Amino acid sequence: NLEGTLSGAVDADMNKGTLDLSGVEFMAGGARLNGDMKVVGLGAKPTWDGTWRLHEFNLADTMKKLRMDPIRTRDGRALRKVSLVMTVKGGQDQLSLKGIELVLDDSRMTGQMEVVRFDPPNLAFEFNIDTLDLDRYRGPEEKSESVNSKGGRDSKALPESKKSAGGLLGLPDLKGKIRLGRLKMFDVRMEDALVNLTANKGVLDIHQETRLYEGTLKGDAGIDFRSGKPKTVVKTVLTAVQGGPLLADVTG
Repeated sequence: NLEGTLSGAVDADMNKGTLDLSGVEFMAGGARLNGDMKVVGLGAKPTWDGTWRLHEFNLADTMKKLRMDPIRTRDGRALRKVSLVMTVKGGQDQLSLKGIELVLDDSRMTGQMEVVRFDPPNLAFEFNIDTLDLDRYRGPEEKSESVNSKGGRDSKALPESKKSAGGLLGLPDLKGKIRLGRLKMFDVRMEDALVNLTANKGVLDIHQETRLYEGTLKGDAGIDFRSGKPKTVVKTVLTAVQGGPLLADVTG
């Protein structure tokens, strides 16, 4: 059960079709969210515009106070500092999140995201992350996927009800870009990483490039979800990567 306190002022004018929410604040489990929102077009095609701030809080402690199952991570000090601010604009047919500033422990992300169309879904986004250590958030006893007798990875078949004309789980059309100053993943360290993602009618294309141990890594991947059984094509080019430091990090 979620228990908290909610306060703020509401000014509604049904004749004009407007609604103003000002000084709204919600507090629960040590987390505090506040903001303002203006809505126009009530009774017709409403649109809204507002800025919201989730003040810095300890996510692990908040989950415990709210009696939620904890997120187990390899780093027991993870999830102790989280904050978010963004401006939300939208209506019946679209939604935009701009001026996003997310802090997660030692990582800071800025960017924007837009739902260009809800039906069929079409997304666009651009994010910039200064540094991200994904290994901190892996499970403490995380094991690699098992490999079957044919050399592929075992996975549960997706039920027919979860398949759609758009592909696996209704993969939306999207166009996005992610930049990372520093990234650590499976003990591999990368710098100046760029990832471009494009999805169209159930086909996802990924292009990435990064600096890797004094060299570069460039790659392209295409994943076709349309049949409900993903088909993947991957091309990767390594240039002047120093194998010694790479192996030292991977093997510990």
